[in-house]
Amino acid sequence: MRTCIIAANGPSLNSYNYYLVNKYPIFILNRGYLKKELKPRWLVVVNDLVISQFKDEILSQPVEKIFACSCIGNSKKVFPLKFTPDEPSFQPDIIKPLWQGHTVTYIALQIAYWMGFEKVILIGLDHNYPRAQGKPTNKMVVSDSEDIDHFDKNYFGKGIKWHLPNLEKSELAYEIAKEYYRNHHRIILNATPESKLDIFPKMELEEAIKWNWQ
Repeated sequence: MRTCIIAANGPSLNSYNYYLVNKYPIFILNRGYLKKELKPRWLVVVNDLVISQFKDEILSQPVEKIFACSCIGNSKKVFPLKFTPDEPSFQPDIIKPLWQGHTVTYIALQIAYWMGFEKVILIGLDHNYPRAQGKPTNKMVVSDSEDIDHFDKNYFGKGIKWHLPNLEKSELAYEIAKEYYRNHHRIILNATPESKLDIFPKMELEEAIKWNWQ
């Protein structure tokens, strides 16, 4: 299949036709397994705070493969990833070190490319974090409230440690991914119509599935 879906974890992930989504191979990210309506094939998780707090439930997920950093430990399910310093790049061979791009979505885009997918559809990519506004990027914080930034109020709910996003750096990563895909006759579409990310073409999921750019 030439098309895959990467399910990001914004509140809009609650608004899709899951019957339609589940017709395609799906990557979920971090705690995306909390969205029980999704039937993913792969899980991508590289954030050390997510892994340290939820390692056991991550490893228990019924997916074909978990793409993760080595800190998660040994498991037949785990495909271990290596990372470069914070130097922007796109790596088409995930056997080699990857730039994280300040977002797990960027890692998933590199994995999808390596797997040979020609059209990647992003869903749930709101690119909006009200709880992080006005706060330092990348800072580790402990949540003191229900999570309004993700599809589940308990995703990074009260008492959970998480890193505040760096939207500027992640936008740089998305620009790099867009160019790399385009230069190799592939495409990334953002099927999150209310997304605050304007780098990829935005459209409804049904339109993205039918989209033929070649």
